[in-house]
Amino acid sequence: MAMDATKVMERWSANTARSAPKYKDGVDAVTESPGETAANHISDYELGVMEALRSGKTERRMRAVSLVDWKRAATGRGATNLVTAANSADVKDHVRTALAQILPFTAEVKATVRRMPKGTREDRKARMLKAFEMMSGFHIDR
Repeated sequence: MAMDATKVMERWSANTARSAPKYKDGVDAVTESPGETAANHISDYELGVMEALRSGKTERRMRAVSLVDWKRAATGRGATNLVTAANSADVKDHVRTALAQILPFTAEVKATVRRMPKGTREDRKARMLKAFEMMSGFHIDR
């Protein structure tokens, strides 16, 4: 006899809600940075991605969601998650850190471009490329 999906989901949800201490213990037991471990196995990741592309799995998954379903999810759960994240103190700290770096940098880009000639089409192209080059070199320090 098949298990009832609703009951299994409810049990999973209840057990997960009570598992925070075990989850934290598991995190504390990790002795190597997961990012470092992943970086050490980057070729395995590449092989997996290439296999998913070659087999058609990636394309099938990309095509599996209709526009209507995507819009429903994006305007429902997606919008709710966006608002929740935007109100999170942690996210606000990250955004504040990023803005503290990017705003002075963009002011520098603007000042540099404003000092450049702008009379001809080539001048305007050079200004655009200068701004692009400068912005392409920007990286946020976290």
